[in-house]
Amino acid sequence: MFSTDFLPIFKFHLKIAHIFGCIPFTLDHSTGWLRKTQSHSRLKFFKVQCLLSILYSFTLLVNLLNGSLSLTQKAEGFVFFLIYSGMSLIRWNYKLDNSPMQVINSFLHFEADIRHKDPTNVPKSNLITKAMKHFLVMGEVTVASLPVLQFLMLTYRPCTPPFLMSMIPSCIVVSKQQRIIGVIIRSPETWMGWHILYFGSMWLLFELFVGIDCILSYLRFLESQIQSVRNEDDADDCIQFYRAIQVLEKYFNACPHIKRIIPLTVFITPTLQIITQYVCISLRDAVPLPGFLVFPLIAADTIINNVLILTLGSGVHSGSQKALQLLNRRKQRGLKPDRIIRRKVKSCSLLKIRFGSNFIDRGTPLVIQDFCMGQTVNLILINSG
Repeated sequence: MFSTDFLPIFKFHLKIAHIFGCIPFTLDHSTGWLRKTQSHSRLKFFKVQCLLSILYSFTLLVNLLNGSLSLTQKAEGFVFFLIYSGMSLIRWNYKLDNSPMQVINSFLHFEADIRHKDPTNVPKSNLITKAMKHFLVMGEVTVASLPVLQFLMLTYRPCTPPFLMSMIPSCIVVSKQQRIIGVIIRSPETWMGWHILYFGSMWLLFELFVGIDCILSYLRFLESQIQSVRNEDDADDCIQFYRAIQVLEKYFNACPHIKRIIPLTVFITPTLQIITQYVCISLRDAVPLPGFLVFPLIAADTIINNVLILTLGSGVHSGSQKALQLLNRRKQRGLKPDRIIRRKVKSCSLLKIRFGSNFIDRGTPLVIQDFCMGQTVNLILINSG
């Protein structure tokens, strides 16, 4: 559950994000829920950061479109551009919309209701939840270390495109004769990377990824409850609990922020996987250490994301289907058929994690991995030819 398994990691992420001043809300310790901060200066600073992140991403794109760059330089630069532009779009909230914050609050409120009804009978941690916790820790390490590795890479190769230093016409001469200028440029660029990544990853990790895992955990808990159904009242309680999960799923999919995050994730992470795999295989000698460490780290994150998260997303659909089937199997548990219960079950729709008019099903992770591997091989063959 969010409140027991993921809330400590979320609080740690909030503490780091508060240092950079990149969040317009705070955790209310009296209620345990998120609320908008009352500091007008922090809200204004957040809006400035939103604009700066978009401007920075646009600057990287302009520099990346420079026709004089080699294939290696474009592959390196495109990885950073995708990360910063994707996170900038995820974090964009200039109008200070409360919907991302309310998604997390809805999970906390849902779990509070479960504990209120029966404190001894709550969803337990499972193997998938433990795997998600390890993935979140890995994500925290990536967010913290990526700007540091970028700073080290630019220290040894200050004119690496598409970063700001490379836009100076006499970059090589300036970097050798006046290194202090390079430090002055790299330091705010590192700060820019941290505040973009920390706030963007907050919604990606704890709103989308943890949200999917929580819905799946509630469905697994419902399955265990259905197995212990002994009478009509128990069956009706299970149906009411499924409908509560269904309301939570509808709110999750209807959130405007989620509608923006999921398509971005489905597009950007496979693209990042393809490029980082290509860099790790074909360009490992062209990218010196320590800058090269960025690409295996990002490749590992994207592969786990494309396999684990999409599999969990497809599990929401199959898990809801299994729960409804268990409710209909009354004869196997020694219960008499009941038309009213059957009609109530029939009125419950299957749960889905949607993006646009589509949804994540069992075949989505396999299709994406097949696409990523095929395109990586094509890039390697093109480069070798």
